[in-house]
Amino acid sequence: MPKELIKFRVKIADADVFIKTDSNKVASNALESIRRNRLEVEKYALKNPIFLKALSPIQINSDSPEVIKRMAYAAEFANVGPMAAVAGAISDLAVEKMIEHGAEIAIVENGGEISAISKREINIAINTGSPFFSENFGLRISPKDTPIGIGTSSATVGPGFSLGDADAATVVADNAALGDAVSTSLCNEVKTKDLKISIKKGLELAKRIEGVRGSIIIKDNIVGLAGKLPQIISIE
Repeated sequence: MPKELIKFRVKIADADVFIKTDSNKVASNALESIRRNRLEVEKYALKNPIFLKALSPIQINSDSPEVIKRMAYAAEFANVGPMAAVAGAISDLAVEKMIEHGAEIAIVENGGEISAISKREINIAINTGSPFFSENFGLRISPKDTPIGIGTSSATVGPGFSLGDADAATVVADNAALGDAVSTSLCNEVKTKDLKISIKKGLELAKRIEGVRGSIIIKDNIVGLAGKLPQIISIE
């Protein structure tokens, strides 16, 4: 029987971070990575205020920190501002650091944006934000699915800014930075006054972006699915 995974939740500044792993010794590596990359973003934004406020992709210098490069790269694909990828990029870098230090299972959720590499099947819960669907909705991730990134953007749950009306726009991608950025783009597309058409438009947009595997858009009692998604499950 597989040993039970180590799980812990920690508050880092304004971010709720959840980590799950098979190796207790890598926890400090993950937290150090998260703190360091958050600081890199803060320092960069102080010198480049447009980076913090941009709602569309911007150019960055080639010598920028790695977290900044990943944010800008994902934003370019999704046609959003780089801060739309901040939580996902930080999650990706933390997971990579855990694997580098010997973990075989490394999962980091940073403000709802999830990065995972795992040699074991794992279940990931997603808050739909909709009163019409159970909050126990989730995805079953197999080892062959990883590395994987899952980003969720919502106009009705959490403090994130959205130009759209989706209860949840979830994107499964090659990495969490891309999932984070594209989920923001999809959420922006959903408009209550033109719901079915705008959901379809969002799903079609996701299918055209390289590195996106699948997407789910939920608004009220309507669910749109596209692409190749992991198994959808009910989380107890």
